[in-house]
Amino acid sequence: MQGSENFMNASMNALQQPLLLLEGNVAEAQALATFLESQGWLVTVAHTVEEALAQDTRFAAMLCDIYLGDGGSGIVAARALQQRGHLPIVFMSARSDSQTLDEALSVSPYGYLVKPFGLEEMLTTLSVAIARHEREQRDRERAAQLQDERLALICRIRHDLGSPMAAVGLTVNRLRYQGRVLSGAQFEAALTRIERSVQNIHHILDDFLERLYHESVRQSVQRPLRIEPMTLQFLQESLCGDVVDELWDSTVAKTTPIVACYEFTTTALALDAHLVRIVLHNLLSNAIKYSHSRQTVRLHVQVTPQTVQFQVSDRGIGIPPEFRNELFELFRRADNALNVAGSGVGLYAVKEAVEVHRGTIAVESVPHQGTTFTVTLPNGGQNRNPVSQDDRPSLGELTDISLKFAMFALTPGPSPKAGEER
Repeated sequence: MQGSENFMNASMNALQQPLLLLEGNVAEAQALATFLESQGWLVTVAHTVEEALAQDTRFAAMLCDIYLGDGGSGIVAARALQQRGHLPIVFMSARSDSQTLDEALSVSPYGYLVKPFGLEEMLTTLSVAIARHEREQRDRERAAQLQDERLALICRIRHDLGSPMAAVGLTVNRLRYQGRVLSGAQFEAALTRIERSVQNIHHILDDFLERLYHESVRQSVQRPLRIEPMTLQFLQESLCGDVVDELWDSTVAKTTPIVACYEFTTTALALDAHLVRIVLHNLLSNAIKYSHSRQTVRLHVQVTPQTVQFQVSDRGIGIPPEFRNELFELFRRADNALNVAGSGVGLYAVKEAVEVHRGTIAVESVPHQGTTFTVTLPNGGQNRNPVSQDDRPSLGELTDISLKFAMFALTPGPSPKAGEER
């Protein structure tokens, strides 16, 4: 039964996947091709190196015999095809001696099958090879995107710093050469220009540090989903409570009351705590930043057997309707938020975390009246044993970075109780 399930899973992964099969033995090539096609692969057969290199199809993978019947080498063909672009190679050979393995490893294959091998083993190896290749491709694209963003940020910082630094230089030169003949008012005006320019430089550097912080958060989001069981007490006190405590201890939250309330219709609960922290931290900190002084920010948590919902509401400046479609884009900020410190990365990180957790996020907002974000995550707590309160994980790197760049206090205060106003 298990073997049949593996065959079925491998067949689903192979559906309409183009595969290059390089096998010197015509009979073996035909048998393998017939079987692979029956499992959903689109197989192109080549018997020689020349035939393999003549193919111009973009293959999902290559199943390659090392020693071909005409004396050719599958390793030579694989190396040449890889130079055209990344291609997951799975070698097959009756030999497993060290020399053959060393030659094969020089091509960085994704698998090595020793003949005779089972058909299930072959399917599994191919499926794993393609999955690994796709993951590496996503990682390469993500790394290239991050590099582009870093370069864009550096260019912007260089550009933005140019004007205030030039202003400082010109004013200092004026004071140096004309200071003795300037009136008191002119001298004070020159000092004011220097002071204003230095403040602008500080704002730019603060923005740069905040973007570095949020980039660290983004990178921590982009990891495999880790669903772990937890108790309701852990959710309330160690997850939501810790985030609320951190924000309450920050300077900006001193005049902003935070109300947290909870509704539970099940005790079975499992989430990715790290991703939830990222969501709550960014939504609550935004709600605080864009709220008017002494306007309450509310966190409502509802746990059902199917979902866990986090709702963050404020009575702040609101979001302009014309900005809704750009709300979760990287480095984008609404016009009415430009006078508040921020980088335009927080909501992007929230969206990434919610998507990794296979959830949804919705927003309702009225300008000058407030905003409500609703995040709904699937509850993976059915048939799981929850961890106890004593087993709770530390805040880890996210808290360390927050302490450094967001100026959170080192010692959080007591966690809020359900419905308690801070």
